[in-house]
Amino acid sequence: MKDWHGKDTNLLLAAAAFHDSGRDGQDGNRNHAEASAIEAKKYFESNKNNSFGVNQEDIPIIQTAIHYHEHNEKEIGKLDEEKIKELCNVYGVKPSEFESTKKICELLKDADALDRTRFSRRGRLNPKYLRSKSASKILKYAYSINKCLARNILTTIYEVPREEKELYKEPIEFLRKKRTDMNIGYKEPHLSFETRMKEVFMFNELYLGNNTPQKDIASKNNKNEALIRTYEKMQITTADVKDIYNELKQEKLNKPTQEQKKDLEGYDYDG
Repeated sequence: MKDWHGKDTNLLLAAAAFHDSGRDGQDGNRNHAEASAIEAKKYFESNKNNSFGVNQEDIPIIQTAIHYHEHNEKEIGKLDEEKIKELCNVYGVKPSEFESTKKICELLKDADALDRTRFSRRGRLNPKYLRSKSASKILKYAYSINKCLARNILTTIYEVPREEKELYKEPIEFLRKKRTDMNIGYKEPHLSFETRMKEVFMFNELYLGNNTPQKDIASKNNKNEALIRTYEKMQITTADVKDIYNELKQEKLNKPTQEQKKDLEGYDYDG
C-alpha cells in the first residue's frame, strides 16, 4: 500500500464501503457481490462529487473488485487472474488498469477475510486463504481488536461484569453464546460510532505506548492522522473523529489501567 498512488487507495476504500451494500439481510445470500456492484454504480453515477474522489471512469474498477470479493478461488491463497480478467471485460476496465485492479481485488478480499476474525465458529477465518503479505502481518491485530470489541459489546449491551473471567479467555465465543441464548427475533443494539472509535483508538494508543520500539513512537501522530483521513473518506466528519481523539489524549492512555492491560494480554503484533 505504501507505494500506491492516492487514487488506488481511494478506490479500495470505495470498494470496501460498498462491497456488501447489495445484501438482502440474509447471511447466506450468495449473489450479494454482483448486487453490491450495481449499488456502487448507482451511487457514484448519482454522486459525481463524492467524498471518495471517484470519477466516472473509476466505477468499472470498483465494480470488478466488489464482484470478485465473493468469488471462490481455484487455489487457496491465490488470486484467480482469469476471473478478474473476465470481470474486467464485463465492467469495461481498461487494459492499462488491470494490474491496479488486480491489487484492489486482492486487498479487498483479504480485508473481507480478516473481518471473519469476529466469528468464533461458523464462517471463521482460515489464515491459509489470505493472499497478501500485509494481511498476514496484521492477522493478530485483527483478532485482538475484535476481541476488544466483543468485550465492549458484552459489558455495554449485555451488562456482563468486568470481573467475569470469560471476558478475558474467549470473549468472541462468549459473545456467541450470549447471542444464542437470546429470544428469537431479538435485535442486538449497535455500539455507537463514538464507542467503537474509542475502542480502536484506545487499542492503538495502548499498543503504541507499550510495545512499539522507541524509534517508531515518533510516527504515532502520523498514523492517527492517517486514520482520521480514512474516516473522512467514509463520510465521517473530521470533527467527530477529532473530538474522540482529543478526549482520549486527555485521558492519558499511555498509562493503561489493569483492565486495559488484560485486553492486550497475549498480543504480539509484528506488522
